[in-house]
Amino acid sequence: MFFIILFFIFVLGAAVGSFLNVVIYRLHSKEGMVFSSSKCPHCKRRLGVADLVPLFSFLFLSGKCRYCQKEISWQYPVVEFVTGLLFVIIFYFKGGIELFLSFDLILFLNILFLLIVSSFLILIFVYDLKHYLILDRVLLPAYLVTLLALLLTDTSQIVFHLLGSFIFGFSLFLIYYISKGEWIGGGDVKLAFLLGLMIGFPEIMVTFFLAFVGGGLVACVLMLLGKKKLHDKLPLGTFLCLAAFLSFFIGTGMIEWYLGLLGLE
Repeated sequence: MFFIILFFIFVLGAAVGSFLNVVIYRLHSKEGMVFSSSKCPHCKRRLGVADLVPLFSFLFLSGKCRYCQKEISWQYPVVEFVTGLLFVIIFYFKGGIELFLSFDLILFLNILFLLIVSSFLILIFVYDLKHYLILDRVLLPAYLVTLLALLLTDTSQIVFHLLGSFIFGFSLFLIYYISKGEWIGGGDVKLAFLLGLMIGFPEIMVTFFLAFVGGGLVACVLMLLGKKKLHDKLPLGTFLCLAAFLSFFIGTGMIEWYLGLLGLE
């Protein structure tokens, strides 16, 4: 029964990942989100239900469009698989199984919040990685969902989330202001305010550390491989989203470990 539950959570995540792929494509192509049918980006043929089954359609069609035989981007199965995997990780490690033993509304809302937030992070991660752009159309609903979740779950912690938003947002704003937009973009600053609100203080400091250290290491590797030059830009939003997701799980532990080293725990 345990594995069956996790399997269905994975299927749900993969289906959400398939939807995120559609959103990513239509945000860039500026097509309608609701009334436009899914179609091949190459031949523009309308896709049937059999062409849209997460993961299995890609495998069954050998990664090619049924109609024009053009290759389907690996983005589609990767996003579907990763979203499904992240849903399982969140559900398992945040106590989702306990909901089937004894339902708890606050626990349910916390897990639902993490699932929705993670979907937003995946969307921002991929879009920024592909287009070096973070859209207000994505950030605004993410802000609203985060505020609603904080009001519904634990209002006693909302001050720490607002503090995290203020500290992280204005830290990146200073970097943006000092560099006149050369080091980071305005979208990164808006994202920082959002992530600080999602994660709260002091865990947001872990996000800051992981994002900039991780981004710096990746930049060094890419320069050594000749893929990037010193003044080339990297999609910081991608690193911020990855660091934020890790902070949901290891942020508190890293803060406690660091305070222990300082003898302040």
